[in-house]
Amino acid sequence: MKTLTEMFELAGGSTIGRDHRDQIRPKNGQDAYGVRFTDNGIIALVVDGCGSGKHSEVGAKIGLQMLLQSMSVHLPRFLQARCLAITSPKKTKPFDFWQRICDDVLAQLRVLACQMGGSFSRVVNDYFLFTVVGVIITKWTSFFFSLGDGLFIVNDEIFQSGPFPDNEPPYLAYNLVETSLKNKNPDLLKIKLHRIVATSKLNSFLFGSDGLVDLLAAYNKPLPGKDELVGPIDQFWTEDGFFRNRDKVNRRLALTAQTVTRVNWTDQHMLTDAGLLPDDTPLIVGRRTKVLE
Repeated sequence: MKTLTEMFELAGGSTIGRDHRDQIRPKNGQDAYGVRFTDNGIIALVVDGCGSGKHSEVGAKIGLQMLLQSMSVHLPRFLQARCLAITSPKKTKPFDFWQRICDDVLAQLRVLACQMGGSFSRVVNDYFLFTVVGVIITKWTSFFFSLGDGLFIVNDEIFQSGPFPDNEPPYLAYNLVETSLKNKNPDLLKIKLHRIVATSKLNSFLFGSDGLVDLLAAYNKPLPGKDELVGPIDQFWTEDGFFRNRDKVNRRLALTAQTVTRVNWTDQHMLTDAGLLPDDTPLIVGRRTKVLE
């Protein structure tokens, strides 16, 4: 039987959004993405920092590694519990994998925020507000989930988490501080499972932050400064180049987000083609490996 790494190929990339890059004081990219291959499955995550946080890129990168590690550690027990729930439902002790992940990461963030000194709530709000969207692929089942806003395309089906009321997305670290969202709807501060798909039927997927909404909408627009169109979203999983060249996803996103200034020689004035991705846009794409003839 093929291993998961033989069954699926994955690629990822990100670009800084136009509204972050074209400011007088440009912001760093406030997102992170990563893939971890374990003996029990493939874990792929996109983490997006809060746009209003002073140093959200720090929390996004730290949070990504914490989440990957925690999921890797607890995945074997999660799979064992699911198996026992089928074979011996009366003898199975409940194991909330998703809550365990949240508890693990929150405990680590709490310690880290305390060690940084100063106002605890200010440190959390400045550094550690981030959303997460992701997938865990095991030999039998694949799980698509999020905490906060994001967009998924699974076997050509599009579904979205968010937008949220009052443009207030939930962040995992809101569990550490007092917020109106925590008081109004604490369930939003938990990881939500969106789709469970039999891995044998999983052919392609793409997911990322809410910035993907703008990428989808721009498909019939020309790339800034070029005659070539942005193109449909399925190019990311149908074109082999995105999996053969590790930087191609980055380059395609950067071309779509860049603002280009050019000269109109006929009218003798400058033209500006604004970037088509206003927000940071990270994504991970995957597909079933093609069978070679």
